[in-house]
Amino acid sequence: MSDSVNPSESQRTKKHEVFEDSFDCKEIITEKFVRQKLNYIHKSPVSGKWKLVEHYLDYKYSSAGFYDSGEKANCKL
Repeated sequence: MSDSVNPSESQRTKKHEVFEDSFDCKEIITEKFVRQKLNYIHKSPVSGKWKLVEHYLDYKYSSAGFYDSGEKANCKL
C-alpha cells in the first residue's frame, strides 16, 4: 500500500512510502519459547554494547531473580 509522505520527507523528493511499519507478533505456545524470550530479555543488559552488570541476576531492574529463584525485585522505579 502506498501512502503520501509527511512534508519534511517530501523536501527530499520522496513522494510515496512503499512499506508500512510492521510488528512481528508470534503466539507463545510452548514453555521452550517462553524461556527463549525471557533469556533474551534478562540477558540483554549484560550482553553486546550494554554491559550494565557482570551477571544478569545483578541487574536491579530485571525480573530475572524472580524467574530464577522466586525472589521479588528490590527496587522502585
